[in-house]
Amino acid sequence: MLAGALVLALLGAPSVAPAAEAPSDGPRPVAGSQLPADGPLIETIDRLWSRVAGAYRGYPGSPRTRANALLLRLHVRALVLGADSPLPARLAAPERARQLVDALSRSPAFVDGRTTRYDPDDRDQSHRPGFTQTAGRGQRPSHQHIAIDPEVALALAEAVRARAVLGLRPAAVARARRAVLRTAAHPMFSPRRVRIGQLLWTTQMLWAKRLVDGDGRAFARAMRRALDTEDRLLPRLLTRDGGYRYQVKGRPGDALNRMDTPEYSLIALAGIQFLPQARADGMRLRRGELARYRRWGRRVVWGAFGNDGLLNWDTAWGADRRYLVQYWGWASTALQALAGADGVLPAADRRRARALCRRAQQRVLDLQDAHGMLPKVLYGAATTFAAAGRDRALGSLRMLWSVSSCPDAGIPRSAASFDREQQRYAVTTPRYTTAVVGWSRDLSSGALPVRLLDGDGRAIGGLGGRRSGFDLVLGDLHLGGRPASGSTTKNARSDIFRDAATA
Repeated sequence: MLAGALVLALLGAPSVAPAAEAPSDGPRPVAGSQLPADGPLIETIDRLWSRVAGAYRGYPGSPRTRANALLLRLHVRALVLGADSPLPARLAAPERARQLVDALSRSPAFVDGRTTRYDPDDRDQSHRPGFTQTAGRGQRPSHQHIAIDPEVALALAEAVRARAVLGLRPAAVARARRAVLRTAAHPMFSPRRVRIGQLLWTTQMLWAKRLVDGDGRAFARAMRRALDTEDRLLPRLLTRDGGYRYQVKGRPGDALNRMDTPEYSLIALAGIQFLPQARADGMRLRRGELARYRRWGRRVVWGAFGNDGLLNWDTAWGADRRYLVQYWGWASTALQALAGADGVLPAADRRRARALCRRAQQRVLDLQDAHGMLPKVLYGAATTFAAAGRDRALGSLRMLWSVSSCPDAGIPRSAASFDREQQRYAVTTPRYTTAVVGWSRDLSSGALPVRLLDGDGRAIGGLGGRRSGFDLVLGDLHLGGRPASGSTTKNARSDIFRDAATA
């Protein structure tokens, strides 16, 4: 790692993140947004509506439950906020929202029946009652996954809370409530069983139940149990510097837990976004509990994102997840939820997260195609995650949800982050983003940077795949191997480093 440190010294690596500050009163609502009030994305969403299915089609593909749940949330947010909504006005469509409530609370999206047994080690996650991957009339129930249920339950719960604004009939409210409460009662979402440390899935379901049944005391008790369950897992999930080890039972060796996995750490531990609600309902924090999560949060905020709002993407999943827009959307949404949760992150970390929101918002505008859609994978990179499919709607919608309302903020401050156990040194400045890793599943790890992006997230050189890293030759930096999509094969002069050092 000494050679790697020398390279980053040449890059002019900034100092580490600033010391923690006392929490402020939390984020203030802000008006306005850089997103266009009515652009090509909204036109595309309109064209995806299927009157036959009573749901939105994929882009491409048949209606999918998660995308329709997210669109229901967008419709509800636009309707509830009204003229103050940062979302395009055309999303304030009560009839569409009512039809989505109907579609998501019936088969094939929701399957009821006798409660099935649950084995957390079983890869087959079929369960009843619960939600499936497909939605809309004329479709059949399909694949199930524990990550689907909380997203749909939360969308239905928010619709139930806003039933007067949506104009939901009592029968529709009752059906939505039943779907949420029946699914929340499944052993899969017991707070005593947090699957592979994915706290977010459990707490989202608990919060959906809280919105529907209004039982704050039960929510506080369940949150306390979920946090206690997670606490027993944290010693093997987190390094002493806050890095996240993604672990899956049944996989040989430790190939998935020797490297930071920020997209999954946000999917998992962002469940602490519900701490303010649980504390308001009477839950008490254990001694040192918030400090442990803040240490992880600091690592994510200052070490997992570049100043362009994109993940500085090293992951134990390698090409199975890296640069997939739907996971960028998931991570960005979780980051902004943490930034908006009163008292969860220190003030300095919240300020950086808000600044990253603005930068991600601009990046979304830069990346959208003529139809307003984001690519499936950034930089034209290849993915080995076949289950991601070809549908580009989910990633585009997640980013719309994440960056639709960003506080006014300046350029994020420069930062460096080093994890002693994972041997990862990440650097981000207004001019560039890079990282050096000591071990990797599929990157050119070792002494030289695994990627180099400019201040706007554009690839200056290789993106980290084997045989596409950097070599220092006679003082010059050149791109080796196959160039990334949209980049040049011309040698890049070493003055990139000198310019970056002055940032």
